[in-house]
Amino acid sequence: MTYDGDLTSDALSKAVERHAAKHSTANDSKVIPINIDSREAAPASAREMAEIKRFLRANNGSRALVFWPTTDEEIASDMVSSYEAIAGKQPIELPLIVEGPLRDSWVDIAKNTVTLVNRVDSIELLANPADYDPAKYVSLGEFLRQISTDFRTRRVALLRSTKKPLKLTVLFACESAEPGVLSQLTSSARFGLLDASALVHVTQNSELGRWWASRRGLLTQAIVQLDAHAFVAPPALFIPILRSYAPEAVMNDLLSLGTSKKSPNELIAIMARSDVGRHLLGERRSAYETRGNPGENSRIAYSLLVSQGYIHNGKDKALNKAVAEGLHQLFTERSASMEMKAEKKLAFVDLIPDVIFEDEDIAHCLEFAWRSGDHLRATNRSDISTYILNKLRNYSRCMGWTDD
Repeated sequence: MTYDGDLTSDALSKAVERHAAKHSTANDSKVIPINIDSREAAPASAREMAEIKRFLRANNGSRALVFWPTTDEEIASDMVSSYEAIAGKQPIELPLIVEGPLRDSWVDIAKNTVTLVNRVDSIELLANPADYDPAKYVSLGEFLRQISTDFRTRRVALLRSTKKPLKLTVLFACESAEPGVLSQLTSSARFGLLDASALVHVTQNSELGRWWASRRGLLTQAIVQLDAHAFVAPPALFIPILRSYAPEAVMNDLLSLGTSKKSPNELIAIMARSDVGRHLLGERRSAYETRGNPGENSRIAYSLLVSQGYIHNGKDKALNKAVAEGLHQLFTERSASMEMKAEKKLAFVDLIPDVIFEDEDIAHCLEFAWRSGDHLRATNRSDISTYILNKLRNYSRCMGWTDD
């Protein structure tokens, strides 16, 4: 039984009762080993020693054996002296010295263990156990942990060095013309850059939020490594693009509302002054700035597309591709030789983004979230944060930054 509660006679007795009820039969006289494994570097106080003595002499304690493991011999000897001052000389020699495998076998054990756990051969190319001196480590566990840590660190560094840098931009396409709650979930200094603390705070009561809360360093790393941003894509931006690049059915619905088709130059100008357009072109800004032609007609047009079901059941893939084709023209106009792919797997990682803009130096992934109504209101803060954090977790796993 592993125990990490208060070291009092009553608390220990109740814990033993619960454990015995689950694991023992009636009139079972087996001894229950109790492992105090959370106090290795914090020896028991005189009061706690007295409580342990009282427990061991009580009814439940007489069927128990208390272990207090530590790798520090001095702490172990001091605890023995303190206990025997209270309880008297013990019938066995304390402290008990547990002998593990001989140190000259640790290198082979390490090699076999790390190889099996990581499912690779020739681990010595990254962390050779023969380069580590067992005499410098207190225990086999510490020896193994050091080699394992070095192996993982070097492996991740190698993976990163062989992968093309990846960027992530999440676009929320809805009737919103302003960033709304995105302003609260992104950096106040760099417009659109995701804010790890804000995202975790909003989702702290969910499984996803707790998962990320216990990996705050990884979340910050993912945001920085991916240069992860989130923007609103307002109807004034994407409706003109859809009018030129969407499938025929969508074009016809927009045409029925009298939505005019923009000239190539007008379309380029709309995209170039949008938040997402500026970001894709590498223009740094310190605040959101949503500008464009009056958006009411575009908002009405988008409401029609929503009512026609274009953003549901996988139909949004056609919208993703159409918007990407428009944005690709922006790259082409600015002499950027980017290849555009929609719903295609990246060559260097097991990941299928909605859209990829890629050249020989970088792959910029766009993930589209098509939503109805004015979705970027405060009431949808949790839903928006969850969508973003799910994307970040998926990307982190695919990039090999986490195994869980």
